[in-house]
Amino acid sequence: MAKANQPENNQKNGNDKKEKRSGRVLGRVFRFSSRTLFILLLISFFAAAGFGLNVVLSSIKEAPEFDPSRFEQPLTSYIYDYHGNEHVRLHDGHNRIEVPLNEMPLHLQNAFIAIEDERFYDHIGISPKDIARAAYNNFRKQDLTDQGASTITQQLIRNGIISREKTYERKMQEAWLAITMEQQFSKEEILESYLNIIYFDSLNYGVEAAANDYFGKSVGELTIAESALLAGIPRNPSFYSPRRNFEESKRRQELVLSKMAEYGYITPEEADEARREEIQILPPEQKTNFDYNPYFIDYVEQEAYKILSELDIYEDPAIALNRGGLKIYTTLEPEIQEIVENVLNDEKYYPRTVVDENGKLQPQAAAVLAEPETGHIKALVGGRDYGLHNQDLRFLSERQPGSATKPVLAYAPAFEEKILFPGSVLDDAPTVFGSYFPENYGQTFMGLMSARYAVVRSRNVPAVQAYQMVTPKVGMEYAEKMGITTFRPQDEGGLALVLGGFTTGVKPIDMAQVFSVFANKGVKVPLTTILRIEDSQGKEIYSFRPKPEVVLSEVTAFLITDVLRDVTRGVGTASRLSNAVGRPIAGKTGTTSDHKDGWLVSYTPDYVLSTWIGYDLLTMGSIDEATKYCRQMSEVIMKQVHEGMPKRDFESPGGISRVTICSKSGMRPGEYCPDEHITSDLFPSGYEPKETCEVHVTLEVCAESGLLPAEYCPEIEVRHFLQRLVPYIPTDDNWRGPSGRVPGDAGMAPPTETCDIHGERPQAPVGLSLTSSKDGDQVQLRWNFGGPNDSRFNVYRSLDNETFELLNDKPVKSTNYKDNNVNPGTTYYYQVTSINEHGVESNPMQGSITTNEPPPPEPDPEPDPEPDPDPDNGDDNGDDNGDDNGDDNGDDNRNNNSGR
Repeated sequence: MAKANQPENNQKNGNDKKEKRSGRVLGRVFRFSSRTLFILLLISFFAAAGFGLNVVLSSIKEAPEFDPSRFEQPLTSYIYDYHGNEHVRLHDGHNRIEVPLNEMPLHLQNAFIAIEDERFYDHIGISPKDIARAAYNNFRKQDLTDQGASTITQQLIRNGIISREKTYERKMQEAWLAITMEQQFSKEEILESYLNIIYFDSLNYGVEAAANDYFGKSVGELTIAESALLAGIPRNPSFYSPRRNFEESKRRQELVLSKMAEYGYITPEEADEARREEIQILPPEQKTNFDYNPYFIDYVEQEAYKILSELDIYEDPAIALNRGGLKIYTTLEPEIQEIVENVLNDEKYYPRTVVDENGKLQPQAAAVLAEPETGHIKALVGGRDYGLHNQDLRFLSERQPGSATKPVLAYAPAFEEKILFPGSVLDDAPTVFGSYFPENYGQTFMGLMSARYAVVRSRNVPAVQAYQMVTPKVGMEYAEKMGITTFRPQDEGGLALVLGGFTTGVKPIDMAQVFSVFANKGVKVPLTTILRIEDSQGKEIYSFRPKPEVVLSEVTAFLITDVLRDVTRGVGTASRLSNAVGRPIAGKTGTTSDHKDGWLVSYTPDYVLSTWIGYDLLTMGSIDEATKYCRQMSEVIMKQVHEGMPKRDFESPGGISRVTICSKSGMRPGEYCPDEHITSDLFPSGYEPKETCEVHVTLEVCAESGLLPAEYCPEIEVRHFLQRLVPYIPTDDNWRGPSGRVPGDAGMAPPTETCDIHGERPQAPVGLSLTSSKDGDQVQLRWNFGGPNDSRFNVYRSLDNETFELLNDKPVKSTNYKDNNVNPGTTYYYQVTSINEHGVESNPMQGSITTNEPPPPEPDPEPDPEPDPDPDNGDDNGDDNGDDNGDDNGDDNRNNNSGR
């Protein structure tokens, strides 16, 4: 207790009262200078009141030891940011502002003395007269504990040392301790402590806090009327509170004024004037005990309480936190916290905003930003407009994560256990897992794909396959080690957990913890907001000294990070994030099947950011493209918090190889793997695939139908196919989506059926006739056909009746054909087939012919006779006949044949 300074008495009647009090105090000191005398007096008072000597002595013996330190006023605790700047002052709702007695008006002091303890300056801590009166009244009621006779000193003892239970033992102990207190402290010190500790309702302790809250002024500015009103409250604070019950408070004030006038502290005129004074009570202030960054401070208080509880150096950690004068140094970066708050409070990052029945904005959001390497949480936001609606800490709320936990439960454990790697192939096809029939978003199946691509496109069926391969037990163990704290017994064993089917959900702060393991090379550093705590004497009682835990190997952490980087670019579900942030970043989205929750957890080597968006109540609706809003928030936050920082890439730990593989088998490319299925991916050294792809195969098929060749297929060709090692089954009524769905690459499967369009031969031609030309250089083929008129024919020829060659370039439309490429005197074998519209040929009609030998050459003409020596006779007859009949006729005939 501090020493009090009594103010100079400049009030009416003050000097006379002070002189009387001084005389009484002096006499009291002379009369009661011996402790033994006080004991005797106390025994006498209570014995006279009917308690009995043994009871009195026993109660005094069992009384707690008088300890002045118990009267020390609560000390405000302080919260500092990361840079050591004072950020917030904490108290536990005890709004207390201490002021010395000399700053309290005398009429205020007198008002309390008049109504609470009119003999305050005369008694020794207890009032024998009041005890006797109370004992008499209690005796009449047959209840020794009904009516008390507490002095101001006793009330102070009751508030600081002893319990408030109504027993005669407690009353005797209280009286004994009050007497003891009066021997160690002056009346002024006792009164000052009393006026600074007494309760006035509305969380106000002490007259200064009450004056501030009810009247908006300091205690030194209070009028007599206002002082009397305050003096009337402590007897029953909730009943006489001017806010709760103004009429009763006013009646009580008038009683106080009457007592003040009765005891001469004010005149009757002053009392009447005070009764007529209009009292103005201010409405309660709606504010928090800190002005900004409230979500962060709320969590600091929770974390500090947990730390203090574990330290076990305070009986009540809550009291120590709010009344112990602690200094709490935190990881808070006010500038970063402001960035995150501003983004989450910006309406443009939400779909249409509504106000629910509780006045809260919907939908809501949460964000956690931390340093993976240190575990320091730099920003926490649990909703929109904290100051306006005083909303919950949603970063601690449990919500369904959708696909955001796929890397946590399935892929990272599978990589660590060497079951899968980024290039390993899973089948996104209709698959039955016992009684579970998982669907993909959009109710489609894409077929064989790498684990990397399955994560990037957030495919559900491959994730369930991976989780089954890891086993739920192992997957949950890894997730728990990484930081998931919300598993329930019902979550064990179910494959739907990997798709976000938690019993209660996950916390955004847990998701930040988990992904910080990926960002920090597989090492878990517990997230914290508190760096150290000092007690009121400046002694360090706590320091954040984390014990890093290796959860994943560096290789696994790098592999999963490399996969998650692809989520933020290209065809990933958060594809714009990488370009927007402008530095290496990884992440994973999550959306529940009913679109109630959206997630994006992203990280760089410097920061991890967990964001969530959704409605407080699941019945309020859904959010289309929920992850889009998380991505937009994350883009702005991550870009701004990294400004001015050097770009850091995720460092490869070594022991990793990049291998060219087939994307449909995960093996080395084979000779039949098409270019579009050849890629490269990462594998731990020693685990590179060595086998060659066996899923890409070749097969002979009918060129027209693409099916296995039938007996009569006219054209066979070799094609490339994708041969699944494990067959799929089309969907049926067990799936939520339509029946009959197959994976997207089902069309690449080899045929299993035989061609059904080339199954029968058409009707064959009949009646083949073969005719050789006179000179043997041409063969004329003629046949009959009773089939369709639009049928076509093929003509074949052979010299040995074994190997036939097709003569016609195009199918023959008529039933005759002339072969002009033959030799005279040669035997030829012919076949004629009919062809239907599908190109199927009939059985051949056969025939053979030996071409004619050419006719023998004509003999040479005989020479002309010698000329007649008599020119007249010979020339006239011979020349005229020869020329006219031979030459002329011959020339005329040759021309006509040529012309025909």
